[in-house]
Amino acid sequence: MHGAVVAVVGQAEAGRIIEGADGLVTAEPGVVLAVHAADCVPLLVADRRTGVVAAAHAGWRGLAARAPQETIEMLGHAFDSRPSELVAAIGPSISAARYEVDRDVRERFEQADFSNEQLARWFVEGTRPDHWQFDGWQAARDQLESAGVPADRIFNAELCTASHPDVLCSYRRDWKDAGRMAAVIRAREEGHEASSRASRGFADDASRRT
Repeated sequence: MHGAVVAVVGQAEAGRIIEGADGLVTAEPGVVLAVHAADCVPLLVADRRTGVVAAAHAGWRGLAARAPQETIEMLGHAFDSRPSELVAAIGPSISAARYEVDRDVRERFEQADFSNEQLARWFVEGTRPDHWQFDGWQAARDQLESAGVPADRIFNAELCTASHPDVLCSYRRDWKDAGRMAAVIRAREEGHEASSRASRGFADDASRRT
């Protein structure tokens, strides 16, 4: 969807595509979360204390909508995860060197009230007027850090999808012929009991609010 909606899923959703969501969180060890990408940032997050996990898809639209931050906040809301105890991985995605964007993209970030300092890190002047090289890796990292994830617990594969045609899928490189890659993660078994209690509490709270 190229947005920032994050869904809580469990056994009932196993095997399903979750319509309308770009992020998924779960406490169920039997449920594997997967997101597909072909240049966009695949983001995987795990809670070292409880074992709960998240997977998110974040292209430039998702990054402009703060998808990494929304994912971290949902882990806290649904499972009482603490950002300081999370570990995050930024998977293969297109690098700034291969990703030119126009003014419409930059303006979307400006309208989202990101700081000038952030914009300067994420948008590097391109070779054409009103075009920039967009650094989605840095945008994802900065947003994770802003959400409270420790910098030394954020790991970036630093593999550019557009630069490795033999092994990685890239929409920018191959357009309609591009395949898709899956980033997958599963909750840790030993964290299941505590995280299941948190999940039930989240479901009860949601039921009261509706």
